[in-house]
Amino acid sequence: MNTLSQPSTKTIVLIGGGHAHALFLRQWAKRRVANTRLIVFNTQTQVAYTGMLPGFIAGHYSEHDLYIDIQALATTAGAQFQRVTITHLDANQQTVTTSTDEIYEYDILSIDIGIHSEAQSLPTADSTTVVGVKPLTEFAKRWQEFIGRPASPTMPVSIAVIGGGVAGVELALAMDYRLRTHSHRTANISIVEAHDLLPQVSTATRKYLLSQLTARDIIVRTQLTVQEITPTGVTLSDQSIIPSDFTVAATGPHPYHWVSETQLPSTDGYIQIDATLRSPTYPNVFAVGDCAHFLPYPLPKAGVYAVREAPFLYTNICALIQQKPLQTYTPQKDYLKLITLGNKRAASDKWGWCLRGVWLWYLKHFIDTSFMRRLHKQKTGTSMDT
Repeated sequence: MNTLSQPSTKTIVLIGGGHAHALFLRQWAKRRVANTRLIVFNTQTQVAYTGMLPGFIAGHYSEHDLYIDIQALATTAGAQFQRVTITHLDANQQTVTTSTDEIYEYDILSIDIGIHSEAQSLPTADSTTVVGVKPLTEFAKRWQEFIGRPASPTMPVSIAVIGGGVAGVELALAMDYRLRTHSHRTANISIVEAHDLLPQVSTATRKYLLSQLTARDIIVRTQLTVQEITPTGVTLSDQSIIPSDFTVAATGPHPYHWVSETQLPSTDGYIQIDATLRSPTYPNVFAVGDCAHFLPYPLPKAGVYAVREAPFLYTNICALIQQKPLQTYTPQKDYLKLITLGNKRAASDKWGWCLRGVWLWYLKHFIDTSFMRRLHKQKTGTSMDT
């Protein structure tokens, strides 16, 4: 067993490189708690930032713009970074086991592993024929590989997006723009939805986004399920076949299965947390972001909540170490949705209203680039006495 704690030292373990953990590391670099050791486990050294993914797909942002360097953030925060997968968590013994069969003890644990699109559950004989939108980092890499393939500018490119939520529509518009303007290739893009399109937005926003899809000749097929996916197309429940050279799964959030194999209480596979962001059964275990189920009331799976949980995560971990009262997180009931349209235009959705225009794209651009600048500008701070 790799025992890292000493009697006077508290070991904090972070599993996952989500947005809340990235902001936690930024704050920890400024002010650490004395007599602590911090370890970060993540499968990648860099993770894609949610807000900039559609702009990256459309060609407005580079890879440098898109990625958060979790390893660099950990190093600046004085943490030990481990690029491994966690294979087992024992909340009773307060240990985590890695894919290299090492066991680490912890005093405080935080989990921010996000969600995935469960592309492997779709009916396909070959997992390489469909790519899930989440994890974002893998999707961004697969997209870059796809558009980098040699192709004739006179041959149309066919793409099928499975899932007609905001993510599916936003990515369809972004991919269409990228192929038409940067690659100068004709794009035939289809969206397939088993239910109604865009259930998460107001009627006004749905109507406007549908008009944008129509203007781009993006085909929308609703009330149909996927029967089979092959390297050349998608067969639907009405037996029609949609040609597809690149099939995307944007089918909604799914929790990672290993969470349900732990002792942590969960709801539909998501880790239960109270208003202090802690497990109700294990008060030394925190969970934030999309992998968590907020017990006071359900929250949408949206990055805005992970970002706003970050300061409470930092404050409450410090408070737990120092045996001080923890703060209560009270999330907003609604939030402004800024939906990009592929080109440098965007639409907003809140309180049933829909605004649109170039200025909304630049507002989103300002918010996203400001967020990334916060993570790129690091300062090593001092310890905080316990």
